Amino acid sequence: MKLLRQSSLSFLVIFLLFFSLFIKTEAFSVDLNPVPFLYKTTDLVIDRLSNFVYYLLMMQKKYLKVTVLTNESFSTPGPVVKSNLKEKKYVDYVKPQILSFTNQERLKVFLEPLSSNPILDYLANLRVNDLFANQYFEHISPSGQSVATLAQKNNYEYILIGENLALGNFGSDQQIVSAWMESNGHKANILNEKYTELGVAVKEGIFNGEKVIIAVQIFGRPLSVCPKPSLPNESLTDNSIKSIKKVIDLYNQEVNKYNSCLNSQSL
Repeated sequence: MKLLRQSSLSFLVIFLLFFSLFIKTEAFSVDLNPVPFLYKTTDLVIDRLSNFVYYLLMMQKKYLKVTVLTNESFSTPGPVVKSNLKEKKYVDYVKPQILSFTNQERLKVFLEPLSSNPILDYLANLRVNDLFANQYFEHISPSGQSVATLAQKNNYEYILIGENLALGNFGSDQQIVSAWMESNGHKANILNEKYTELGVAVKEGIFNGEKVIIAVQIFGRPLSVCPKPSLPNESLTDNSIKSIKKVIDLYNQEVNKYNSCLNSQSL
């Protein structure tokens, strides 16, 4: 009888250990799955980018390009004030000024100011150089690059990302921002409450045989605003089944918070 109880107890222990492994595997294969969710969310933003409607505004050799989410109409920007830029180190100070004027517009409607992000500055600089080098004025380059693909290649993880472009002869940095604000599409990017960061690049160069300025704004909401779930630094095999279940439950709570955060931060 004693031998039978010992055998039964041994069988129960083996069964529980096997069951604990099953719980671990099942939880990790089903609930422990933030990465596919994350990539799904990111792909959704990229898909939206690829389905954006692109508008081109032309007036007195000034061009604006904006990526917008809807087919809403917008007003034509006012006339361009031309000036001789040779006497002015335009690019040296225009980037912080564009950020400043952009934030002034946001503050008018009680939105939080955008912070400067060096990675987004770098992406904007890549974009403006590519626009001049390959002589195009589009959100998608001839090689198929968009602001989304640039961000991915340069390790900027985001929930949302957007872009404003401007090309022409601008008399001041404030006029660039004012021109964007006179377009519903550009204005929507500048006043989007979900964006928290901004990158800016401005460059003077030759485009289609004429000396012009191209300005780029790249808006972002980084993925870091949503804390990623993480497992405790301990060995699951050394825990009892009850402890394992507790660890899994806590982790799943973090996963749910993370996914909820992503959903609440997206458009």
